[in-house]
Amino acid sequence: MPGSGVFSGTGVSTAGIFNPGNAGSGTHTITYTYTGTNTCVNKLQQPLIVYPTPVADAGPDKVVLEGGKVTLTPTLITGIPVTYNWTPQPG
Repeated sequence: MPGSGVFSGTGVSTAGIFNPGNAGSGTHTITYTYTGTNTCVNKLQQPLIVYPTPVADAGPDKVVLEGGKVTLTPTLITGIPVTYNWTPQPG
């Protein structure tokens, strides 16, 4: 059936584009509403999770002598799946 559809929800522009920066962190429900030319309306909703921007924090300052080793203790952000990649690689 011909018709038209629009997206709506927090962070969705008038052009129907979702912008996580405008939505902010948290769970947001995006709705797609389709209206047929016969005025029949159908909706579909999808929750999206926007995680807050992680803050890079390698932990407290460390002192290491030449040729020595030190283990960095990064500050972890609870509930946010973040991984860290230290460079240069060991060795």
